[in-house]
Amino acid sequence: MNMKTVGGESSGQSGMDEFNRLTVNILNDLYETFPHYALVKTDAYYENVDDEAASCMEGTMAFLQKENFISIDGEGADGRLYLAVQLTSKGLAVLDKPLDSLENSPTLVDKFKSAIKAGSKLAFKEAAKSLVSEATKIYLQG
Repeated sequence: MNMKTVGGESSGQSGMDEFNRLTVNILNDLYETFPHYALVKTDAYYENVDDEAASCMEGTMAFLQKENFISIDGEGADGRLYLAVQLTSKGLAVLDKPLDSLENSPTLVDKFKSAIKAGSKLAFKEAAKSLVSEATKIYLQG
């Protein structure tokens, strides 16, 4: 497990920006391949995979798994390869849920696709915020 020391000087890079980008892209990709298991490679989301990229990917995948959005059946020791990854029923429910009560309302996965197309930090941030919001609503409904 890679850990980052907190406190002190900032590198200028936002871990949250990377988390948002990775979360939106990974969940969208898993939605597109469902119900099949997926092989998730860090180099599919980074042009150059260094220790920082591997650490961010490892943290994002761990979070998504711990929050029960995805299941992972195995992984490489270096945080660069994840085996038999699949959305859970919670992951599917959140991504398929309409964002409002209007007929033909876009789903969260539609918002993810728009964010990926836009490619901006703000679009990824808003999509990731919607994920947390929708997951919380489902949790509170029981």
